[in-house]
Amino acid sequence: MKNVFVYVLCLFTINLFGYEPKKITKIEYQDLQKIDKEIYDFSVERKMYDTKKVAHFIYVNLGYDLDFTRLKIISSASVRNGSAKRTSIYNENEITINRNSYSANINLTYPLFDKKESNDRKKQIITLKQKIISEVQKYFKLKAKLHDLEIELKILTQLEIRAKARKLDGVGGFNDWLDVIKDIKKTTYDLTVTDLELKEKNQVLLSYVMLSRQNNLKEML
Repeated sequence: MKNVFVYVLCLFTINLFGYEPKKITKIEYQDLQKIDKEIYDFSVERKMYDTKKVAHFIYVNLGYDLDFTRLKIISSASVRNGSAKRTSIYNENEITINRNSYSANINLTYPLFDKKESNDRKKQIITLKQKIISEVQKYFKLKAKLHDLEIELKILTQLEIRAKARKLDGVGGFNDWLDVIKDIKKTTYDLTVTDLELKEKNQVLLSYVMLSRQNNLKEML
């Protein structure tokens, strides 16, 4: 991602300080000699991404507990009349008092998962894995798009040199050159937007894993 802004910055620097609208510089002339090959090389350049490896790494290093099998303790209390026997107690006024005795107990239950609950747990795990895979795919699609835009910008800068040379030679018109400039402007904007989207997805993926493994994931991304 840093390469994008370095490349765009260089392009702007050339435009501001080194661009010669009325002549072809020595460097531009040299570029014209190899423009066909460079455009071809840019066009066939390809990147490969190991999305499966990244998704697996995220799953096994989740930053939260994935243990759905913890047993729950359910407590219940009951009180019952344990005796109906009459007990006579005499106080100082010789009044008889009847008492009943009571008992209380607490039951602790440790329920095990039944088949339905076990299936639900498996579905939760599958859903999580699918979500992680989807997020990883979205990230690398954006990364591929960013790379494609970088290549497109390189091609356009080569075409701009050719269009300017044709314009100065009277072979091509000003509008032909201006069309290329407009394409460069649009591609530069798309690069900026895509880079922002990629950074957002990068943070989403990092949020999945535990803090101690985030640097490892950054290297993979």
